[in-house]
Amino acid sequence: MIQIIKYEQKNNKYKIIFASKESLTVYEEVIINNHLLYKKEIDEELYQHLLDENYYYTIYYKCLNYIKVRLRSIQEIKNYLIKQKVDPPISELVINALIKNKFLDDERFTNAFINDKLNFTNMGDYKIKNELQKLGVSHQIIEDAISHIDPELIKSRINKIITKNLTINKKYHGEMLKNKIYANLINQGYDQSQVIDELNKYEF
Repeated sequence: MIQIIKYEQKNNKYKIIFASKESLTVYEEVIINNHLLYKKEIDEELYQHLLDENYYYTIYYKCLNYIKVRLRSIQEIKNYLIKQKVDPPISELVINALIKNKFLDDERFTNAFINDKLNFTNMGDYKIKNELQKLGVSHQIIEDAISHIDPELIKSRINKIITKNLTINKKYHGEMLKNKIYANLINQGYDQSQVIDELNKYEF
């Protein structure tokens, strides 16, 4: 048996100090889950279990910190765990826990992603859709979210870009200017037919 001398708490972790003068620092959840504060000694099997469970919480909190930077898709977290070389069974447990605790939600992520792109970039709906696909969001979730974008907002964004380009591209005229603006809008990810419809309203 491994004798425990005392426990020292610091933030959300506990330092377990053993009679051998060795120590083990674990997350508070590990202490609670295993009722450790009531134990003065543990066997080798429980000690190994503590190591395994603490590793799980180490990965869990790493993911939480990664999500705190900005919301993530489920696929992003999967890719992150692969890069961290976490074993698939642990990855699956962590991801399931993050989903259960509402830290991972592809619908919420998608809506936040779309709002960010609409508010802080000139990105068109087609490009937004493409970016979400790259992030592993399902086709159905993307389509549902995109369908809630006001078509008039997209039209307004296209016209704003056209107006800006007409102002800054003084050295271009006629079809050359029209083609340049067209290429810009397509590159930004707007629908080809909608771009043409709006461009045809202007004199070049």
